Amino acid sequence: TRRTESARPGGVLGAVCDGVAHHLAVDAWFHGAGVFTGGEARAREALGRAREARKMGLFAHVAWELCLDGALLRRLGTDTLVGAVRESILAAGPDAPRRAAELHTVLGAGERATFDVRVDRILEAIARGPWVAGYATAGGVVERLEGVRARLGFATLSAADRAAVASGLEALEKDADAGVEAILTSRPRIATSP
Repeated sequence: TRRTESARPGGVLGAVCDGVAHHLAVDAWFHGAGVFTGGEARAREALGRAREARKMGLFAHVAWELCLDGALLRRLGTDTLVGAVRESILAAGPDAPRRAAELHTVLGAGERATFDVRVDRILEAIARGPWVAGYATAGGVVERLEGVRARLGFATLSAADRAAVASGLEALEKDADAGVEAILTSRPRIATSP
């Protein structure tokens, strides 16, 4: 259940809420931009190289986002970007994501406990680095897609499909690099905080 709008909190929690609002606004622009829709179509073609796996096209959206994340890692440097993300997570503190979520959703006690454990696990994995660093290579993107597919109940990719998809995604690296450049130079200024 979504909560109604309320007054903006202060401090770290307010900064986290501002970050969430900014992310949602940029995300809305980003997913409608030609650099995203065109790349998603090319990612769908790359995923179509899998011959045995079912429903690979469903993952084109996620695959293209991961390819763009990889391009950003290559552009800024994996260690630099992962370090900045780690610092942000540590600066926010363990309670900020939970408190920010409470401002926007209503969950029962059991749902809240499950949510808190999941968010903590995700933030810990992101802060360690290898999960995010894996986006920088086509093989790493395939591994991340395998994780998403597994959580949704799809079978593991065969070695042949894994190699075919990795080859297709590797061919998109130059497109992703150009896409990140286009995003960084053409995105509108989006104001989300008062």
